[in-house]
Amino acid sequence: MAVLPVIVGYGGFNPAGRSSFDQAYRRMILESLDGGERVRTVAGLACMMGLVRWEGAGYADGQGARLDAAAVAEACARDVANGTLIPVSYTHLTLPTNREV
Repeated sequence: MAVLPVIVGYGGFNPAGRSSFDQAYRRMILESLDGGERVRTVAGLACMMGLVRWEGAGYADGQGARLDAAAVAEACARDVANGTLIPVSYTHLTLPTNREV
C-alpha cells in the first residue's frame, strides 16, 4: 500500500483565497453567512454526512420523505454543527506539526 500525504488545509482563508468557495471555508464562517447561503451550506454538508440525500429535484431523508433545502437546514443544523468541526475534547492533544514524523 502506498503512503500518501494527508492534506489538512490549503489556500488563504479570506474572501480572495483559494478556499473561499469550498464547503470547509463556508463551514468555518457558517455563523457569519446570510440566510440563503447558510441554508445551502448546511444542506450540502448534511448530504456529505449522509443525513439526507439528493434525489434529482430535492432532498430525501432516511425514511424517503421529500424535503426542500430550508427543511434540511432546519432538521440537520444541530447535527451538522456538532459533526463538522474539531471537537473541543481534541484541543488538548499535543500533535506534531510542521515537522517530519
